[in-house]
Amino acid sequence: MHTGTIQFVKYGLVGVVNTAVTFCSFMALSAAGISLDWANLWSYVAGIVCSFVLNRCWTFKAQSSQRRHTTRQALWFGVGAALCWLVQWGVFRAVLPVAEHWLAYLAGMVVYTVANFFFNKFITFR
Repeated sequence: MHTGTIQFVKYGLVGVVNTAVTFCSFMALSAAGISLDWANLWSYVAGIVCSFVLNRCWTFKAQSSQRRHTTRQALWFGVGAALCWLVQWGVFRAVLPVAEHWLAYLAGMVVYTVANFFFNKFITFR
């Protein structure tokens, strides 16, 4: 199997864990009365931390020579996450008027996942 395909599958598996962390955080925060926009933001922060650790160590397997570049990778990961979050937030807000908040959130998550994979593959962990 092609390396890119294996990475995408691993990224998808990490995404399942990351999605569970993100979605459960969103539901808990929104149930606690936090505004939907703030719950969206803070749940993504929790998911991003989880995602960085798992993707760096397992999906893209940062080599020992790359480990010196953890700070650089973390910064690029954060930049990519922020850009992709803004795109997903736009989708979330666009879908929110016509769907339940959890469905709008899931629609944004799909967009975020695909965009973030390509950002990390070609920029963060190249």
